[in-house]
Amino acid sequence: MSYQAPSSNITSQLNNDTSLRDSVNQAAKERRQQRRRVRQQDFDKGSNSNYNSISNRSITSPDNKMMISSSIHSADDSDSARRKTRKHGKPSKTYSGDIHISSSSNNSSNNNNSGSILWTVLVVGLIFCVLDVGYIMYFVEYHPDLWADLPNRFNAVLPPKLTPLKTQKPVLNRQVESKDGSLNADADTAKMIQEKQPIIKLIQDANVPFDPLVDTELLNDLPTWSEITGMYGEKPVIHGLEMCEPFRTHSDPADHFVSTAGTFNSGTNLMAELLIANCRMTERMKKYGAINRGIRWQVPWGKHTPPGDNEYRQTHKTDKDKNIDANDILPAVTIRDPLVWLQSMCRHHYAARWPHTENHCPDFTLPNIKAVVHYAEMSKSHDSILHLWNDWYTEYRTATFPHLIVRFEDLVFHPEDVTKQVCECAGGQMRKDKKFIYIVDSAKKGLAAHGKNRTGYVDAIVKYGSAARRYDGYEYKEDLEYIRKNVDPELMKAMQYPDIDPNHNV
Repeated sequence: MSYQAPSSNITSQLNNDTSLRDSVNQAAKERRQQRRRVRQQDFDKGSNSNYNSISNRSITSPDNKMMISSSIHSADDSDSARRKTRKHGKPSKTYSGDIHISSSSNNSSNNNNSGSILWTVLVVGLIFCVLDVGYIMYFVEYHPDLWADLPNRFNAVLPPKLTPLKTQKPVLNRQVESKDGSLNADADTAKMIQEKQPIIKLIQDANVPFDPLVDTELLNDLPTWSEITGMYGEKPVIHGLEMCEPFRTHSDPADHFVSTAGTFNSGTNLMAELLIANCRMTERMKKYGAINRGIRWQVPWGKHTPPGDNEYRQTHKTDKDKNIDANDILPAVTIRDPLVWLQSMCRHHYAARWPHTENHCPDFTLPNIKAVVHYAEMSKSHDSILHLWNDWYTEYRTATFPHLIVRFEDLVFHPEDVTKQVCECAGGQMRKDKKFIYIVDSAKKGLAAHGKNRTGYVDAIVKYGSAARRYDGYEYKEDLEYIRKNVDPELMKAMQYPDIDPNHNV
C-alpha cells in the first residue's frame, strides 16, 4: 500500500500526542524495512545469485591479502552498501567481494575446461601410439623384404666388382646347314623339319595350327629334339614312384584323391589342369557318382605350404576338406629348373620377400640376402631365395608319406607320359576314349611371341628347349657362382637337372 503524508491538522495533533507520534514513526520504520527486504530479495535473485552457493565458506581473495567471509549480508548492510555506492560513485568492499568471488568461480571453471582438453589430447595421442605399434608389427610380419634389406642399406662396405656376362640375346633361329655348308633353302628346311619332328608333332597333337613350310619363323625358333634331350634326357624324371603301390593299398581306393603341390612359379596349375582333363579315379566314381572324379586342385594343407610339419599337414583343412584324411591324397609335386625358377620369382614373388632391386635380381652379392615367406598360418626364413628352393623341395624329397615329384619341363615335352604315370600311381585311369587333352593356354604369351599361332604352350617349348635361354636374366658371373655353390646337389642329381656354368657367356 502507498504511504500518504499527513495533513497539517494531523501533524499538530502528533506534536501534542507523544504516543501517537511514536506509533506513526514505528509504522513508517516497518514500511522502510519491508521495502529494503523486498529490494534485497530482488537483488539476491538477480545480480547477486551466487550468494547462496558460497554461504558459510571462506575463500582467499585474488590478491591473497585478506579472507572474505561468504555469509550472506543482512538487508540493512546491503541497503547501506547500495546507498554508499550511489553517494560516492565507488563500489563498496561488499560488492567488490562479490565480484571477486564470481571471478574466482569463473577461473575455476576455465581451469576445469583446460584440464578436460588436456586429457582429451593425451587420450587421442595414446590411441595413435597404439595404432603405430600395430602398424609396425604388421609391417615387420608382412613386409620382411623391406626391413630385411636394412643391413644392406646401412652397410658401409662397398659392393664388390662384378664380372658382367654378355647381354646379347640368345639366337633362336636354329637353321641346319647341309653337309657341304651350303644354304640350299629346300634342303635346309627339310633337314630342319626332320630334326624338329618330335616338337612339331607335339604342337600339332595339341591342335595348334602350324605348317612348318609356311610359318618358317616359328620353325626356326623351335628347339631340336637333340637340344631338349641334351638338357633333360630322353625320358621324364619322376621321383617317388616306389610309393605308388603302398598308397593304392593302404586304405579304401574309393576314398583316394590325386592332387597337386609345389612352391611358387613351379607349374602347379598346369599339372592340375592336365589331371582334371585326362585322369579319372574310377573307384571313387563308382562309390560316390560320376561327378566325384577324385582330382583336387590342391592338397588340403595348401599346395605352396611345405610339408615338413606333419601335424600341420594332418590337421590343417578347409571347410570342404574337413572330412578328408591327408593320407588319402597323393600329391603330385611340380619342380622347376632353379635357374629359370629364380627369374620367375623375380617377376612374381608371391609371398616371398628378399633383398634385391629391379635391375639386379637375384642379387647374391649383397651382405644380407635372407628370404622370408609368409604362409597362411606360419612364416619361414631361409638363407636366400635360392635356399627357399632347396629347403622347400628337400622337405618333400625326404618325406615318408606317398608323393611324387615331377619336373615342369617334362610337363612341357612329355605331357601325356607324365600325366599317365601320375594318374595310374594314384589308382586312376586315363580317359576312356584314349584321347589326350593338351593344355595350350596354361601360361601367358611371352614377350618374344610372334605370329597368330603362338600360345602359352608353344612359348614354353621355345623357352625351355633352349640352353641359351636357361641363362636369360643373369648379368653377372658372381650370381651364377653363388647358385652353383649353394644349390642342393642332391636335388639336382635326383631330378637330373644339368650343371650350372658360371662362365656361360663370359
